[in-house]
Amino acid sequence: MKNGHDSRNTTGKRRGRPSGMHQEKKKAPAGNAPRQRGKEKEKTTIIVIEEDSSNVSEVAGQRYLSAFSQLLRSLMSHDHSELVRVARELKVTENTIYRWMNGNSKPHMMYLKKLPDVFPTHRASIIQVINQTFPGVLDFPAMIITPVDRDIYARVSQLVTVLGSPEMRLTDVALTLFEHILQHLDSAKGGLSATYAMLMPPREDGYIHALFEVISSGSPPWPQGTRSKAFLGSNSLAGSAARSLRLQLWDSLKQGNQLAVQIDDFEVSACAVPVMRGGLIAGVLIISSAQAGFFENPTICEAADEYARMLGHALQDVDFYTYDRLLLRLMPALKMQHALLAETLVERSIQYAQKMGISHSEAKKQVAREMEGEMEQIALAFFEQE
Repeated sequence: MKNGHDSRNTTGKRRGRPSGMHQEKKKAPAGNAPRQRGKEKEKTTIIVIEEDSSNVSEVAGQRYLSAFSQLLRSLMSHDHSELVRVARELKVTENTIYRWMNGNSKPHMMYLKKLPDVFPTHRASIIQVINQTFPGVLDFPAMIITPVDRDIYARVSQLVTVLGSPEMRLTDVALTLFEHILQHLDSAKGGLSATYAMLMPPREDGYIHALFEVISSGSPPWPQGTRSKAFLGSNSLAGSAARSLRLQLWDSLKQGNQLAVQIDDFEVSACAVPVMRGGLIAGVLIISSAQAGFFENPTICEAADEYARMLGHALQDVDFYTYDRLLLRLMPALKMQHALLAETLVERSIQYAQKMGISHSEAKKQVAREMEGEMEQIALAFFEQE
């Protein structure tokens, strides 16, 4: 009996049980033993289920966290208040979040669909790792995109003939088009944004160095109303479209020879189309989506090209330039530009208008020209340092 007891005790230690566990079992009534063993078996089964997920993999005996778990760790591991916020918004326990971060459990589909909205500033990264770790979870229902409605052509033509300043005509046409774009291409409310970026006037060297976002409109997660602007250079999708004089695409899920361009906070895929007339270019129409693979539908790209042509009707001849005038330069990160221009562009324009005794519209053009040079110098200094 003694030898048998020692053998069981050794086996128990090998399984990682506490050393005093067998003594407690020996004192317990015999009738309780089957119930205890049943609980142990149930507990073991739960552990196996939790670790059997696509959140963690094992190679050569080493445990590797998925991209999803790694991103959660980078976002929350050093900020407990952020973890508390996420748990509260998802209505789960903090321990549940820890288990996702450690790869011990897989989030329910309901929570995976909510996570991009919980992390609005990291939306693109969240969507990318969810699609990578849990393929198909965020797939939106297939949309049937119809050709561009002929009525929008009539509305644009009518707006072009209305008397008014060139700036007001462009604004009216662009906002009308953008409203139609959002209704036409984003009926499923997956999140879409439309922006017109015009070519800046040539610099002292006679070349055009950047584009400038002048009009934007979007649906959530993009903010409503007036939005901050930015200069777009050679390191942007719009810049690539301008230099190539053809439509350019970017998608967060594409790998390989994809363009290395700056993207917006909520941008998961995008399309940029040059706005042209008779071989001349005035700017670029950018349509951005919060969905991956959105522009794989050729009908959407064809529609984007049509919208760019309609937008060109609202522009003056002086807004168009020959291709050889383009010599786009690098521009700083969009996030930094948005913050800086939001703080200073309007205030500087007002001060400039008062100082020079000119209209606010003309002052804004002059200040934008000054800030274009400043952004170019910031980007140059940054990349030289890097």
